Amino acid sequence: MELHYGTHYAGYVKNLNAGLTDATASGLKLPATDLTGLIRSVKSLPAQLNTTVRNQGGGAWNHALYFKHLAPPASPSVQAAAISPQLKAAITLSFRTVENVTAELTAAAGKVFGSGWAWLCYTGNSGVPLAITTTPNQDNPLMGNLPGAPAVKLAGCTPILGIDVWEHAYYLKHGPKRPEYLADFWKVLSWQAVSANYAAALAGNVAAMVA
Repeated sequence: MELHYGTHYAGYVKNLNAGLTDATASGLKLPATDLTGLIRSVKSLPAQLNTTVRNQGGGAWNHALYFKHLAPPASPSVQAAAISPQLKAAITLSFRTVENVTAELTAAAGKVFGSGWAWLCYTGNSGVPLAITTTPNQDNPLMGNLPGAPAVKLAGCTPILGIDVWEHAYYLKHGPKRPEYLADFWKVLSWQAVSANYAAALAGNVAAMVA
């Protein structure tokens, strides 16, 4: 976890900041000053900045969400009882049970080819408020469908929970056994944090999830 946070995540942040500094020094005006705004506008960015925001900015945003919804095993926040009434109602509408949503997310994460992410998203649909999607590399559903990448299902939905399935997330502990990592992931997921993310998504305050 220290390597994941202190090397990989820190590297994305460092490289993003360097790319943004170079871009603004060359006179480029950024379309947003916050990371979430940059992620959402990635398709409109000039080529010199598009790749940086897509890869390094995506890595920074995705990991910021990931680390904020982890907690020590057996802590109260990782228990199903920590799920807020609002999130519990959304899970019931969309998946019927917590067990179903964890099983479906685990299956989606297990099927990601190579490196990427599995996401639980807020859809904005009151009838089915939650859905599962995946993205390759450090892409993010907020980026929409991107050139040169597989079509993103539910493009534009708001991620409230992300599972990192890059090998750097699990290889030191689990080796090539991704299923073991996914089983352990649920032991440290803070449902309290995911509930807060859902509330932020409902309020349209997506930036708060990674602030």
